[in-house]
Amino acid sequence: DLDEPPVLIAHSLGSYLALLYTLRFEERVRSLILTNPFYHLKQLSPTMQIISRHQLINTRLIERTPYWMFRALVDLSSLKLNIGGRGNGYLLSESIRDQTALDYKRASSGIFNLTRTLRDLTSSLPQINKQTLVVWGAHDRTLYPPSFPKLVEMLPNARGEAISACGHVPHQCHAKQFNQLVLDFLASEG
Repeated sequence: DLDEPPVLIAHSLGSYLALLYTLRFEERVRSLILTNPFYHLKQLSPTMQIISRHQLINTRLIERTPYWMFRALVDLSSLKLNIGGRGNGYLLSESIRDQTALDYKRASSGIFNLTRTLRDLTSSLPQINKQTLVVWGAHDRTLYPPSFPKLVEMLPNARGEAISACGHVPHQCHAKQFNQLVLDFLASEG
């Protein structure tokens, strides 16, 4: 039992779950901190939208995907490509790219079918009256960055912060800046 409702802090698909939980149990939530939040399928790239519409029948293929292939995909998605950032050609450090690939390798393959079962939360978002901080990487290649300011507009008590030289994981890419935004938000809500 908690003395007061918690602040829900979530990233990407976790933000979808935090929003859904808040819609169902608003009295159990103090506020929200959402990072590159997912809330509808149209945020996904066109290729991912097509993939997510159909059940991945052979999840065994994903289970058998070697680590090096996940790592290559993580490295590719982390290339700077004319974006400011670290001097090594990547937005993310070696250790973060390694951990991300390990996380993909360890994840249950069924998670890749999850997005196709989710409903669009857009029409319900104005019902969430909790103070909300939305932080996103301006160069997200997983979710469509212009969807984040739209989310901020739909939530009655939200403010948004874009981190310019970052992609899908600003809490890893620019941890100090992200942490300061979170601390400032928590201090402002009293």
